Amino acid sequence: LKSLIQSVYMRITVVGPSGGGKSVLTRKISERYDIPRLEMDRLWFDLGGHDCFITSCTEEEKNEITKRINHTVTEFLSSNEQWVIDGTYTKIQPAIADKSDAVVLIRRPLLKRLFGHLLRVFRGEDRHPETSKWQDIYFCKTIIRRWIQGEHKKLYRSLIAYQDQLTVLTSFKEIDDYFDSLP
Repeated sequence: LKSLIQSVYMRITVVGPSGGGKSVLTRKISERYDIPRLEMDRLWFDLGGHDCFITSCTEEEKNEITKRINHTVTEFLSSNEQWVIDGTYTKIQPAIADKSDAVVLIRRPLLKRLFGHLLRVFRGEDRHPETSKWQDIYFCKTIIRRWIQGEHKKLYRSLIAYQDQLTVLTSFKEIDDYFDSLP
């Protein structure tokens, strides 16, 4: 199987609202096919984004973090023939999608995403070590605010340009079926 994958390039970006299952899908793809994975949330934490969230940064500091994220993503894309990336960062997403063979949009319903997020928090599973349980619980407010502001609709509209590469998944069953359908 690995020799088949090595002869076929696999460049997949997985996007969607928080709590949809992006990281779980990309982790499984990366492990199965032994290809590099870039998790945008992890990059955001590693490059200081969380510090800005906690202490509130100046616009200049935020722009510097964005610049470092863009540089790291650009370097990752140019140094790997195959990859899988998860995360929705609109300022760099077009550059990622332009180089992708597949763009996967996960659009699970809001209440299911909230329930799944809280379940992970209380189980202590797959959370960022930089955040406390209370910060993770408070993140539910951010998930709801983003939904009210229509970020999921804006994201979908921005992906219309990639409709030839676009796959939309709306449930865990569809996510599992997508993963099982990969060569």
